[in-house]
Amino acid sequence: MSSDNWKLEKEGKGVVAYTREVAGSDFREFKVEATVETTVDALIAMQRDIKNHPKWIDSVKTAELIKEDADNYYTHTVANAPWPVKNRDSAVRNCISRNDDSSATIEFYSDNSLAPTKKGCERVGAVKGSWQFNPTNNGNVDIIYSAHIEPGGNIPAWLSNKFSIDVPFNTIQSLVGLIKKYT
Repeated sequence: MSSDNWKLEKEGKGVVAYTREVAGSDFREFKVEATVETTVDALIAMQRDIKNHPKWIDSVKTAELIKEDADNYYTHTVANAPWPVKNRDSAVRNCISRNDDSSATIEFYSDNSLAPTKKGCERVGAVKGSWQFNPTNNGNVDIIYSAHIEPGGNIPAWLSNKFSIDVPFNTIQSLVGLIKKYT
């Protein structure tokens, strides 16, 4: 499924993780793919259930809904970081697009005007990514989760790039384990 200079980094239990270099950045972009027995509506419901993000999004310590409307939701999240790095917080705008073929995309990007930085945290420099949900003919949904994150502060690229493989990979595995709650 992957091309455009993506490098296979990890695979297992139906989840495949890739990374690639981003021009002008020391931090790699990630893409994780999986096929899940669920519906697009269930996946969107899970995404919009912000209070439960810490249960399935790896490293998320807290997640708060700032505001929402029919096609958008705005979140403030704190992510755990390994010592001695400070935890990271991010304010993110999420935009849902539904397509005529029953697929959907949630594009997300940082918007630091949404919330102040949490005490004791370092603000993520920039986030831009998407969740793509593409239904198959056999009742499954192909998921593609990708993003490029500039973590902010003084964090070594090698450390952040390691997390750009493990965190999204673990996130998709957790999603698979909890999605039935939303169907």
